[in-house]
Amino acid sequence: MSVFSWPLQRKVAPAPEAEFERTILQEAFPAWTPPTFVLETNVRSSNGVNLHSNEAVKQITFIHIKKDSKEDPSMVQQLQGRLPWVLGSLHSIAVLNISNCDLDGGIPGSFANLKTLKQLVLPGNSLEGHIPDFWEGLLNLELVDLRNNQFTGEIPESLMQLPKLKKLRLDSNKLTGGIPPFLGRLQNLLELSVADNRLTGPLPTTMDALQRLEVLELQNNKFQGQFPMELTRLKRLRVFQAQNNHFEGSLRVFPFMKSLTVL
Repeated sequence: MSVFSWPLQRKVAPAPEAEFERTILQEAFPAWTPPTFVLETNVRSSNGVNLHSNEAVKQITFIHIKKDSKEDPSMVQQLQGRLPWVLGSLHSIAVLNISNCDLDGGIPGSFANLKTLKQLVLPGNSLEGHIPDFWEGLLNLELVDLRNNQFTGEIPESLMQLPKLKKLRLDSNKLTGGIPPFLGRLQNLLELSVADNRLTGPLPTTMDALQRLEVLELQNNKFQGQFPMELTRLKRLRVFQAQNNHFEGSLRVFPFMKSLTVL
């Protein structure tokens, strides 16, 4: 694994989107008014990773951009700009992790081309707009982590069509509407977190199909109605949080609650 870093530079105004994307292509990836950050990839290069290279596009399977933990936090500036469309050309990528970088804008539509992607990890940014509805073709996804952003609108139903999905983390956004009724299709799901949004409605009755579910976090929303009896069939559930909603009834009638570590 190669690790590339670059020195802290003076903060400048972000370039327009077209200019921003061209900079990405022409220079070592990435080139967002760079502070001291670390880029980890599976590709070795003394010059960084250039997405203008067809060879690099074929070889990259892993990208992780993060703050350099060796730097004084008071001196580290945030990355700036949007997720570049060109990332959708990485047809071999399995892990894309760009966390806590203060990026804005939405998720590019080109991400629908990332058929080999297993982990999409974008928490702690300022991403906004609706979560795109293109997930049905990304059949290798096991982790989708979009926590701590500014996403609005409803949870797209195509997220319920990922047969290998194990962890879905959408908490701390501004999502509205309800949990799609097709949630039960995610039969390999281990963790579902939609806490700290503006979600409403009853819980879907298809939840009893989530037999592998271990973590369910619903707190701080506007859910209502009775707790579905289907919850009693989730024998592996160990973390369940539902406080600060408008549910009716008592959880004490559910025998499985005795095994929970958090409520």
